[in-house]
Amino acid sequence: MAANSSKESFRVIKELLKTPEPLVIHEDPREKCSELATFFKTKMDNILASLPQSSEDASSGGSASPQSSVRTAELVSFGPVTVEEVLTVMSTMKSGSPKDPAPMKYLKQLPVFLGVCVQPSSTQGAAVEVTNAGVGQTVTLTAPVNVNLLTFAWYRGGMVADAQLIYNYFVSPPVQVNGPQYTDRETGRPDGSLVIRDLLTNYTGNYTVNVTPSGALPVAATRQLRVYELVPQPRVTSEPSQLVENRPAEITCNASKAATTILWSFNNSPDLPGNIHPSPDNRTLSIANVSREDSGIYQCVALNPINSSTSDPQTLTVAYGPEDVKIDPPGSQVLQVGDELSLNCTAGSFPSPQYNWFLNNTDLKRPGNTYTAAKVSSRDNGNYTCVAHNMDTGLFAKASVSITVNGTAGTDPSPVGSPGLSVVVIIGIAIAILMVVIIVCMLVYFFVIRKPASGAPAPENTTDVATTAEDIQYSSINFISKGSTQLNPIPAENTLYSVVRR
Repeated sequence: MAANSSKESFRVIKELLKTPEPLVIHEDPREKCSELATFFKTKMDNILASLPQSSEDASSGGSASPQSSVRTAELVSFGPVTVEEVLTVMSTMKSGSPKDPAPMKYLKQLPVFLGVCVQPSSTQGAAVEVTNAGVGQTVTLTAPVNVNLLTFAWYRGGMVADAQLIYNYFVSPPVQVNGPQYTDRETGRPDGSLVIRDLLTNYTGNYTVNVTPSGALPVAATRQLRVYELVPQPRVTSEPSQLVENRPAEITCNASKAATTILWSFNNSPDLPGNIHPSPDNRTLSIANVSREDSGIYQCVALNPINSSTSDPQTLTVAYGPEDVKIDPPGSQVLQVGDELSLNCTAGSFPSPQYNWFLNNTDLKRPGNTYTAAKVSSRDNGNYTCVAHNMDTGLFAKASVSITVNGTAGTDPSPVGSPGLSVVVIIGIAIAILMVVIIVCMLVYFFVIRKPASGAPAPENTTDVATTAEDIQYSSINFISKGSTQLNPIPAENTLYSVVRR
């Protein structure tokens, strides 16, 4: 059985020697790797033994350099190695030997064998397994072989190097020996995996594992870890905040740098209006000339490989107009004095415009989209113009109608825009009321305030009459009848008073 295996190994080697390019072995190469490794080791030992001895070798007894032999054994048996390392060893050897006339042919096929049976320590150009994780999370990087492991080692970076060692792990009994790249966050498991907890963004990068299974050659593989920050909720803004038709604008998804991808939706659809052009990073939407179709609900989604966040809906409107200004009723009108005039103005605009009315280019000071006059007069003749103004667009638009009022000017009941009496009538009424008030006041003064005492003429000079109690003295004159001894008081109504001045 062993002889047959050796023959098969030898057959494979012969095929390799005949083929300028690496031979593709359709069977599982792992089944033959152990036999091929043994075969190559024996061949290389024979080659080294047959090489001419250097002066240093002669002094050591004529045998091959122990260092070279050990190095060869490491290359073949323990790997992983690179092609460059193999070629370095090859360059130190001399071809030609009595025992093997073409030793270099075997040596040149060693890289082919290594490419089939042993993965190189650098996986550049090969597919690398990628693991994504978030800041503060715990991640596990797996080994390519996870059963019957004797030992394994993890390295920071894409190659095996002592300076990049995180730790060596011996499975039985489980012992972890930390290296220079250990940061107190890495832990090994018996299945060959690497566990990193409390991740930071600077842990992003390549990690290489070298595992040694029981009874098999070592295997190396590289894993890539990408650590991302969690994406907070983005916010949609526009510049200007009010979009204006036929003017440029930008709509921005304000997202953190943690977001690696930005997606947009318009009215709950991923399809954006045709005149919108996204920036290379998709964070900004540029519009050279805004149209009314750009009005709607905008949302953006900021995401990275570990999470996503959606903005609140942002409704953007487009200001336009005014346009198509119309006055109802349209055209010319003929009214009679005293008729009612009513005009209504409309315009296509967003937001709604301000309206002002003019008669024969004179501002009527009547804002609003309607103009009314309860009773028109000849003064209401002329052209009525409605002017619409959009504050956001800064644009104006207008429409006009002609009004003719027939009737006598003297019978005009009201001036322009007055629904009641004329100014002349109002002034006349006011003057009449004022005259009545003056006459009433005069009558009150003469007949009430200056009314003289009953039965006696008014005193000629009243300004000298004493006005205080101490300046007035009263006297009473009583008349006694002849023969009477008793004074009888005179009734008050028969008492006469006189004013005595000091």
